[in-house]
Amino acid sequence: MTGFNRFLKFEIELLRKEVVGLKDMLRSMDMNWQKLPIEQATMNEIIISGNGKDCEVKITTNDPERTLIMMMRDPRVDVDVQGKVATHVFNKGDMDLGIKYSSAERIKLEIAEIDFPGEDDEWQTSLEKFDNGDPEFLGWMIQDVKLKLSPIEA
Repeated sequence: MTGFNRFLKFEIELLRKEVVGLKDMLRSMDMNWQKLPIEQATMNEIIISGNGKDCEVKITTNDPERTLIMMMRDPRVDVDVQGKVATHVFNKGDMDLGIKYSSAERIKLEIAEIDFPGEDDEWQTSLEKFDNGDPEFLGWMIQDVKLKLSPIEA
């Protein structure tokens, strides 16, 4: 490969990265981020299981003791872990994979947000269902979830 060809290949790769970054930035501007009702609660465990197309996110908390379940389509889950968290990867049947995060110390869900695809009144209805004890309170398949796990200061 000539020096010029290497240069072109390098420039094309840089442009590709810039386009991907721009797409992500534009996509995030169009998102409807909503705080989950378990944000700031003490985490017990988070289980993400499914395949590349569909998955389930199940979050259980200790304080207060609650369970939240979300179904996802084309999932993108960002988990920022700070503190001591045990991670266990497991199979679930022949086609599915799971990841389980368990707190090894007192951990809170500092950030727990989703990109909610519905309208504001639908979000309020979903919150009311969760307050009434429905762990599968969302009437939508979710695509984006942001979680930040942080240690609780003693």
